[in-house]
Amino acid sequence: MIKPRISIEVGYNHLGSRYLLKSIVNELLNHPYDLTFQYRTTYLNSFNPKGYLQLELEYLLEMKDYINKKKKFNNQIGIAIDSLNDFTFLNENFDFIKVLSFTENKDYFFNEVATNKNIYLSCGTERFENFQTYHEIARQRNLSLNFIYTSFDPEGIDISRKEVKKLHELNDSVSFGLHQKRKEVIYLISTICNIDRVFVYINPGFEENSVNHIPDSLHSLSIKEIDSLYEMLSFIENFKIQKPRNEFKQFQG
Repeated sequence: MIKPRISIEVGYNHLGSRYLLKSIVNELLNHPYDLTFQYRTTYLNSFNPKGYLQLELEYLLEMKDYINKKKKFNNQIGIAIDSLNDFTFLNENFDFIKVLSFTENKDYFFNEVATNKNIYLSCGTERFENFQTYHEIARQRNLSLNFIYTSFDPEGIDISRKEVKKLHELNDSVSFGLHQKRKEVIYLISTICNIDRVFVYINPGFEENSVNHIPDSLHSLSIKEIDSLYEMLSFIENFKIQKPRNEFKQFQG
């Protein structure tokens, strides 16, 4: 059994600032976590109505090269996207692909995309029948597709064991996207299924009284909290594969 990988996602929590993005990256270089940059081309929301927070693709690639030059960083760097725009270029330059939940026409996307990289699909609130369709398209086209289970309830109350297990039946493992402040919800899921990857947002140091006004901060974690998450997931995976101790034989029969 493989311990889940933790991927720290950099969405809009850099606030469109190159300086802040580089500060976030420098904070993570000495930690055993993957990185995921977001590159949105179609979706604008209340935090980013005119696209001002989107950093240029060229700068994201510049940051990727900067990271790869650091000898201590031996982890993967992925890209989260919402369309097929620039896909060939992105596929060549990043280690894995994440498809954001609000991406439109996903059946068309999976019929058109060509890659041997791992693809992670954020499930959002779609019907399960859609995931079955995407899974079948991926199977026929020999794509490596993994589903990211997501819950958008702030407390995680809507997380369903049956939903997780249905996704698990499609793949040997599922991934999880944390949209809760309480990271403990991940521990619960990791005990009932095999988790491939956990996607979390990092809080680069915003004060608690300001997070309501900053994208992705309500469910972001400090690096200390992510370290704690990593240690606990390691413990759970060890617990799941631990063989019985010899002295327990006296209780058999």
